[in-house]
Amino acid sequence: MEWLRRCFEPETFEKAAGRPRVLVLDGHNSHVNGEFISHAYLNNIILLRLPPHTSHLLQPLDVGLFGPLKKYASTAMEPLIQAGVSHIKKEEWLSAYLKGRENAFGESNVLGGWRGASLNPLDPAKILAKLPLRRLPSTPPTPSTRPIGSNSFDISLITSSPPDATMLQSNNKVLNDMMDKNAPLQTPERRYIKSLTKTMERLRAQNSILAQQNKELHDIIRARRQRKKGKQVVLVGQIVITTKELTEAVIDIQNQVKKEKKKKRRRTQESPTPDSTIKSKAEEDIHEEPPTKKRWILDAVVV
Repeated sequence: MEWLRRCFEPETFEKAAGRPRVLVLDGHNSHVNGEFISHAYLNNIILLRLPPHTSHLLQPLDVGLFGPLKKYASTAMEPLIQAGVSHIKKEEWLSAYLKGRENAFGESNVLGGWRGASLNPLDPAKILAKLPLRRLPSTPPTPSTRPIGSNSFDISLITSSPPDATMLQSNNKVLNDMMDKNAPLQTPERRYIKSLTKTMERLRAQNSILAQQNKELHDIIRARRQRKKGKQVVLVGQIVITTKELTEAVIDIQNQVKKEKKKKRRRTQESPTPDSTIKSKAEEDIHEEPPTKKRWILDAVVV
């Protein structure tokens, strides 16, 4: 009801120019109560309620916009997911949503949603062609013909946990001694060298991944600190807020901050400085102390 009064009604009033407006909606209870229907009737708004379980075919947002929105928003949050962040904050989700909305809610996608729903231009036959004529009985899934135990991935390539540091150091020492003595390398030593090269390549790849994750985590922390410095608008009891109302609220906060800064600056200017305190004290002493001490205090103030 708040959205109907404060968003749809004022945004479409001038464009309608006295003509009826059509509002397409689903069958949610908040759309079919007496207050909602009465307000629509009194303001020349025609309510077009979609049949149950047809929003995936007839709702333009579902047909042409929500899919791209989810894809772009997920792409924007991918760095957080890859960095292993377990808790995504509201402002981070909202930032990803805004990026996704900017990419998804383009003119072509909006018009494509209406065309895909066959509402504009109106094409009932296109929707009716998508409806199944009869429900086919579900068939049980066919058993997999893949032989049991087959696996295209060579499990021998999977390395176990890192070896014991002491044993690794001992083996490396023996190998270096053999190379210094130009001793012939037997099969165990050759296998060990190959294992070392593979381990080095694996560790280098892991190090590159960890360095990238570390950079992404630093970027996330820096962005979170930056967001804490932004202005917060408290919305008490607000169900719907328009862009205009939000902009006005931010402007009010900025004006309040400026006023507080002016008050603080004025108090700082009006508060006595240490020099003025010494001077006033010296002026009081002029009337109380002998001339020699008076001159000494005044000279100190001048210095």
